Amino acid sequence: MVRRFNSGDADRLAELYHEGAVNHQVVQEPIAGKVAIRAMFRREFAAADMTCIPEVIHEAGDVAILEWMDPLGLRGCGFFTVKGDRIVFQPGEWVERLRNPSPCCAALRPLTNISRVIRDI
Repeated sequence: MVRRFNSGDADRLAELYHEGAVNHQVVQEPIAGKVAIRAMFRREFAAADMTCIPEVIHEAGDVAILEWMDPLGLRGCGFFTVKGDRIVFQPGEWVERLRNPSPCCAALRPLTNISRVIRDI
């Protein structure tokens, strides 16, 4: 997923989502459906040059949690509920120059087997 995001290819990124997936970033209304998620990524990639630098990936059951930063100082945490090999729900948050990870992220242990969807192999 990170490689696909960093390539700016909305079509390849959207392949990782289930047809009925929901993407809900905290500052936006939820985006429902793979087609709408693809369109959102197309708009976002056209509007800004974005880079995701993974800091830590956690796993808790069927949820993978990605703590990330970007070269401009933004930091955030994405939560990916995965069923089979597709993302079905993705809430996320980000802030400028977050100094401490969110308590829910900090409480989890790092992965030994990173989710295939997040790793994108």
